[in-house]
Amino acid sequence: MLHEHCRWDRDENVLFRCDKLVGYKDALIAASVAGHQDAAERLCTEQGFANEFKFEAGAQYIKNAAFNSIYAPIMDEGPFDLGSILIYPSNAYAADSNCWEKNDISVCPLVAARFGSTWAIQVNTAPSVGDVDFVRAWYPWLEEPKGPGAEKPTTGSGAVVVGKRGGDEAERELVRVHRLGVRDGNVLLKAS
Repeated sequence: MLHEHCRWDRDENVLFRCDKLVGYKDALIAASVAGHQDAAERLCTEQGFANEFKFEAGAQYIKNAAFNSIYAPIMDEGPFDLGSILIYPSNAYAADSNCWEKNDISVCPLVAARFGSTWAIQVNTAPSVGDVDFVRAWYPWLEEPKGPGAEKPTTGSGAVVVGKRGGDEAERELVRVHRLGVRDGNVLLKAS
């Protein structure tokens, strides 16, 4: 799974303003003093360059550089998911406190941008349907034993609330996620 704000298609779904991140101005000055005339762009597009100038916040938002070197569908699978637990809220790493204190999205580094509108991305506290679908597609699943006397999982289980997106409004449903154990080096999970 990949952070949604690092997907290659993110610019079709969110507005990312790298210069609104904490540490950007200091990193820009340091990189410019070091002779990098293209620092403003590189700090926001190259993870190694951002890290070199201690711009850790910027490195968290850079589109995934490993996309072309690993199995591509696992990176950007399915439609962009604003309800995913793997997208930063608008106020994450914001340099200007008005982003979170006054919900002023004009100073936030990341906002949703669709249909000619922009709005704040809130903290998603539970996996979305897309998150669960990804886990189901990429990890082995076992059906829970049924019937009297059936052996129950003993290695642990839990429940999570999954966001079910309908337009831009979220409905919530309970999904139980069970860790059934390990077989042949694979963690066996089940969701119901």
